[in-house]
Amino acid sequence: MAGKFTILGDFKKHHNIFFSCPFVKDYLNGKISVERFLDNILRLQDDLRGENLTYEEIDSFRAEALGKRKHLSLEEWKAFWRAEGFKSGNNASAWYREKTILFFRMPQVKEEVTLAAIQGFNMLIKEIGLDLQIIDGGTDAWLVSAVKKFTEGEVLDVLGFHNHLTENSKTSTLLSNKPHGTVVAANLYSKRDRGWWGEGQFANGVSTILVKDSRQDNLPFIMNVAKHECTHLLGIEHHDENAMLCNAYSEVNDCLAFHRSSTLALCDKCRDAILNFWQGIEEKTGIKYFKKMFILSPKKMFEVH
Repeated sequence: MAGKFTILGDFKKHHNIFFSCPFVKDYLNGKISVERFLDNILRLQDDLRGENLTYEEIDSFRAEALGKRKHLSLEEWKAFWRAEGFKSGNNASAWYREKTILFFRMPQVKEEVTLAAIQGFNMLIKEIGLDLQIIDGGTDAWLVSAVKKFTEGEVLDVLGFHNHLTENSKTSTLLSNKPHGTVVAANLYSKRDRGWWGEGQFANGVSTILVKDSRQDNLPFIMNVAKHECTHLLGIEHHDENAMLCNAYSEVNDCLAFHRSSTLALCDKCRDAILNFWQGIEEKTGIKYFKKMFILSPKKMFEVH
């Protein structure tokens, strides 16, 4: 039966080809760094494709190898995220190319909800030091229609909605259809889990804040949710879901990037992930995304302009 990659027999054969590569064995045995491992994958990608491995298979095997070698060093952790950003920078039409995020709200959402959400996003963007601007787009007829298309009763198929926006780049006329990130506040629940307040992804540059009815009255929590969703839009998943461990950081009881977070503070591990991810994007695109560089010390934070 055909699957996501190829037929099962071919998948097993390609799995063996990948994991028999000398550089993969060296990485798993701790002989080379994660940075060199990732560089080799990029450098030898054409050779792997010549063995009939698909891009999806290469990404899958790469993730599997990274998951097998745990407890990355501090430098390996940073190198991994720089490589992730470098890879993401290949997309010439990516949402972040114009350094702009547009915020929209459905007509049933109060204006102050948008302002609280924008505050949450701006807080994290400022803390990271990224040169991204946020524009309040109010309500937009095209987006209202798109949300309704994926709404059944009081629940929104968020993934379907996000994919729709990705496939139809015209989400607003504010930027003359130039690439941009999109955040939408909707008076709905998530189809996947009614308890969720937001969903977002870096890849498509879309985030949705779910503020059904009385949720709109809790503005401080909406700001917290928005700042959490901004971590996803900026490239990382949940702190406690990452398969790779790095024992160079102190354990934390809470972090903004936790699946269920009760803090506005981002831990050092997740902060380094976002910083290095965007450094990788800068390196690949040649576009400057940082306003300034932060140097953290145990006592205070210095800014280098």
